[in-house]
Amino acid sequence: MNYIIHGEEAYLLKKNKKEIIAEWISDENEMSVIEYDASNKDFSIAHVVEDAQTIPFFTEYKVIVINNPTFLSATGSINEKDNNLLSAYLNDSNASTILIFYLDNLKLDLRKKIVKTLNKSARSIKCDKLDPSQFSAYLNDKLKKMEIKIDKNAYQELLSRLNNDLTILNNELIKLQLYEKQITLKDVEDLVSRPLEDKAYELVNAIVGKNLKKTFKIYQDLCINKVNQIMLITIIGRQFRMMYTVKQLTLDGNSEQSIATKIKVHPYPVKLAKQASMYIEFDDLLALLNECAKLDQKIKNGTIDKDLGFELFLIKICQRSF
Repeated sequence: MNYIIHGEEAYLLKKNKKEIIAEWISDENEMSVIEYDASNKDFSIAHVVEDAQTIPFFTEYKVIVINNPTFLSATGSINEKDNNLLSAYLNDSNASTILIFYLDNLKLDLRKKIVKTLNKSARSIKCDKLDPSQFSAYLNDKLKKMEIKIDKNAYQELLSRLNNDLTILNNELIKLQLYEKQITLKDVEDLVSRPLEDKAYELVNAIVGKNLKKTFKIYQDLCINKVNQIMLITIIGRQFRMMYTVKQLTLDGNSEQSIATKIKVHPYPVKLAKQASMYIEFDDLLALLNECAKLDQKIKNGTIDKDLGFELFLIKICQRSF
């Protein structure tokens, strides 16, 4: 049996992987689970196929997991020899081997021959991010199952802090479950961390307002929390893109709720993006996005130190000297 587990929701990806393994392999036979990392330079498809064709010892089944199979995405490649070898195995799989292709945040390239072969011979499990209404329904269900009582205002604040992330949701609810009383707004504010995006919005607002002193103060706070520059560039760029989209959709006459539905996010970040976008023009937003992309490339190819590069970047965009 072959499986493809792919999508963007990390919690559901891990959950499905764990459930499939548990379906075929008992806890006492966990040695029958073999994991490969396809991003490793020593990874060999020939080795995987040989392993998959070998009958398991002492157990009826064995599970082979291929993590990070970039050769199934647009970012990776597979040579003709490996393509033919893997295709031949997929078309005539060993009945005692459970082969799992595990793509965490990697998108399948449906144009590739190997992906077409895999789709015909494997069960595909896609784990997409939940839209805001699905996420809210999931949260309500978890609160009931965990017997957590919560005030209306506290619920809304909790929802805004979970950032549509199931991993964060499940971790934070474990903390709240320790409370026997009704959860209040103050409890949520004290116990549940604000998402990084909230702090990033503060940084973006300071940049938009050309407030260099405040920009550096927020950046220093983020550094204390060990947020790396590459992650910050990604988040800032995402905020600028959202601001651009929200600004355009607002001009087209869409409400905040309508925009949230269209772009499949919680209304809270839409509200923040709308407020911030009022003070900046479209051309400036595009220029800021371009600066983010350029800095990201410079840091990744080693042409600039990440700390110095990011600080110079903040000065440049606050002063709009581009």
